[in-house]
Amino acid sequence: MSISHTIRIAFDIQDKNIIFAEDCARVGTILCTFLEGTLTYTPTHCDRCRVENEDYTIIKNGTKTSTIVIPAGITKKTYLKLRKQRFYCKHCQTTFVAKTSLVNEGCFISKDTRLQARVKSAEARSVKDIARDCAVSPTTVQREINKASQALQTYNRPFDYCQ
Repeated sequence: MSISHTIRIAFDIQDKNIIFAEDCARVGTILCTFLEGTLTYTPTHCDRCRVENEDYTIIKNGTKTSTIVIPAGITKKTYLKLRKQRFYCKHCQTTFVAKTSLVNEGCFISKDTRLQARVKSAEARSVKDIARDCAVSPTTVQREINKASQALQTYNRPFDYCQ
């Protein structure tokens, strides 16, 4: 079994395009752990103009590093320093970055961390305590609580007596 497979299982990372090297984990301080990975693949089409990737229409064009908060153990914060592959489309002459199911586009907090904040908000705890446990800001926790409450709200029409 490869180190990438083991890390994906340990941290519940589903994306097969993320590759981890042998020495990818390191302890930053006593309170946090850093994982280093690379996200790369061959795109089928351009994200901007939707042209098919035939005859090297889309080429690799460097990387962009993102530090993503991922849920992990009870005591340590865990961050994934992800080097995302950048691509250049020769047809529309624009660049775009590789996408992953781990986070929403343009976001640095994993979907699992957001879900963890929502689940913990059901307990009788303060927003600051939940934020500290999930390694996010209290504003992020409040935003997730608001999203969850909006999903539960129903539209109540006033009762029409004139039928």
